[in-house]
Amino acid sequence: MAVQATESQLQSAVVHNGYYYATLDFTRPQSTDTGTQKDYLALPSAWMLAPNEPDIVDSVVAAHPWGTHVLVLADGKGYYTQGQPGLAGQQFPGDHLGRRSDGSLVATTSSLRVLIRSRKTPTWNEDRYCAELAAAIWADKDRCFADCQVLCGDEVILCHRAVLAKSSPVFE
Repeated sequence: MAVQATESQLQSAVVHNGYYYATLDFTRPQSTDTGTQKDYLALPSAWMLAPNEPDIVDSVVAAHPWGTHVLVLADGKGYYTQGQPGLAGQQFPGDHLGRRSDGSLVATTSSLRVLIRSRKTPTWNEDRYCAELAAAIWADKDRCFADCQVLCGDEVILCHRAVLAKSSPVFE
């Protein structure tokens, strides 16, 4: 089971299409202070390198300054951020991802950072889950999950035995 991202990591991330995106050194996406990830860093638990996909380049890389001029993606290609006016979203020439045998990563040129992502998992909320489950069960007009019938005069009411048993000892 994947470990949830920490609160401090999520504060330095943006959400896009079901994923959190952040730099490997967790520089805030709004940061306009241009810097570089200078040290080799290991991927945090439950995070992976962000793939090179046009939607990610346009909606994540080019949409924020990220405290750097260029973000490096999983294939080593870099793309200009909003921190480089007039070039945001365009490819920065070369391969810029350094890897060590221990799996740690670094951007190999100054003013670059590495982009990573983590799947956005819903937070468990027992009350909300129970309310949604009950609403879904009773919204089913065909009552396809009904497992008993209550006869009341000429009317047949489809029901759930577990709900009846929990509601009244008469139905236990």
